[in-house]
Amino acid sequence: MPDLLFAFTYAWRNLQRGGRRSLFAAFCVAVGVAAVVGMQLLALNISASVNRAPKEANGGDISVEPITSPFQRADIAAVAALKRRGVIENYTITLSGRHNGLGVKATNGSRTTLLSVRGIDIQTYPLYGEFDASTPKVSVTTLLKHPTDAVVTSDVFDRMHLRLGGSLALAFPRAESVTIRGIVTPGGLFQGDFGIGGTIYQPIQGVWAAEPAATAGPQGTIADKLYVRLRDGSPVAPAMQALKHTLGPLFRYTTADDVAKQAATNTERLQQLLLACGLLALLIGGIGIANTMLVSVGRRTKEIAVLKALGMKSYQVLPL
Repeated sequence: MPDLLFAFTYAWRNLQRGGRRSLFAAFCVAVGVAAVVGMQLLALNISASVNRAPKEANGGDISVEPITSPFQRADIAAVAALKRRGVIENYTITLSGRHNGLGVKATNGSRTTLLSVRGIDIQTYPLYGEFDASTPKVSVTTLLKHPTDAVVTSDVFDRMHLRLGGSLALAFPRAESVTIRGIVTPGGLFQGDFGIGGTIYQPIQGVWAAEPAATAGPQGTIADKLYVRLRDGSPVAPAMQALKHTLGPLFRYTTADDVAKQAATNTERLQQLLLACGLLALLIGGIGIANTMLVSVGRRTKEIAVLKALGMKSYQVLPL
């Protein structure tokens, strides 16, 4: 008992004298452990956000994007025929506004920026989930009553010093002015609507009107993305086969299951990467502890020699 009390008292005094080194060692361990746990939680949260609603993430049971040229009126008419035949339950289309192949120039007074414009079908968009504005807190489709109505992402609203009810000039091939009716969070609802410089959403008819040369006529371009919804419980394979037969091979077809599988693969890779980062942090913490111990022992060489000379054994000196 006296030996234990002596060891405790001696260690406590050394901790007081070398407290910085001890705290640094504890800090190294805490940082390493926190890095491993925190990065694993981050990976799990990202996985949960995608896996919770793969149909929302994909925009529908099936999403279709053109590989070469966008959808023409004849393509969408053929998809509408599939709906009438009961092959699919519903569909929606979107179209991005373009100027010289890039984004659209927007002007408000002396402020100018380049941003993305996405036209949506307010009758059917979105097929899954809700697309709500943050200001005012209502559905976006209820705000877009006219072709020139628009909602903007919050970054555009702040950067361009806009106001609700105010106007914003867009330099399409034919210039137009849209009225700002609401604000949405950046990123849109799903399907990667991360536009350069921010995004404006307006009725797809407004985008058609701003680009009459490209969208008019039977061969006009009216959409660059198509989202399809199936009846609950319906198998995907027959609908996919019908779409491929109708539209042809020059389109990229993605199912909600494809999105879920890709998300699982990406999550696994992310978890491995974050685990490696956490272990690296833990290794660095271990190196810091080892360095602290070497410095501590180096500075106490004479002290250890005195203790040994007084008759203490190695196993008694080591805990000190």
